[in-house]
Amino acid sequence: RGLPTIFVSEWLKKSVEKSLLMKIDNYRIIPNPIDGDLFQYKENDGDKSNELLSIRPFRPKYANKQTIRAVAEVDDVHLDLYGKGPMKDELQQLADQLDANVDIHEEFFTQDEIASLHRDYGVYVTPSKSDAQGVSMCEAMSSGIPVISSPVQAIPEFVVDGETGFLCDGPPEIAEKIRYFRDNPQSVIKMGKRASEFIREKSGADYVVEQDLSVAKSLVRTNG
Repeated sequence: RGLPTIFVSEWLKKSVEKSLLMKIDNYRIIPNPIDGDLFQYKENDGDKSNELLSIRPFRPKYANKQTIRAVAEVDDVHLDLYGKGPMKDELQQLADQLDANVDIHEEFFTQDEIASLHRDYGVYVTPSKSDAQGVSMCEAMSSGIPVISSPVQAIPEFVVDGETGFLCDGPPEIAEKIRYFRDNPQSVIKMGKRASEFIREKSGADYVVEQDLSVAKSLVRTNG
């Protein structure tokens, strides 16, 4: 009894158990909340299926090189990669070397600005080497943008492969799915709608607040 341990994903819970060499029985899975009022669903008209967005720190764990290598393999698509970090020059050199249609922007945005930015893109490309949830990915999904990510750690808990996006192993597979979206604008619309519905149910602010209140009420009853 007592206050349960809160984890944002099943993967994180299992990872902590492995590190501590112990089983945690009193726990709850409550993801980080996604503000659906801010990241509102807007049906993608499909015209932007070749416009790709990625907002990631320029650090090794975020696999930005995979994104650049994948885009370099696909004709008639464009990627805007936004972020900050020590790998900026290295990523720019790679994009130049591969002649990838990638613009690298050394900046981050407020949440309001990100929500507005989502309207200009059809697909969110966010491969990763490590993620306990992937909040920026979930925000894009809430806005109705299907995602391309990686089948690592907690990400498969938040992306249904083939339904709300694609989970890909490495640049060739990422390129294949970018090509698929480019050639199938209707899939961008359908998967974007499913992505928004799924992530709002799993990680929407209303749901998360309800779960947090449930934990708080149980604690009051226990200590009352």
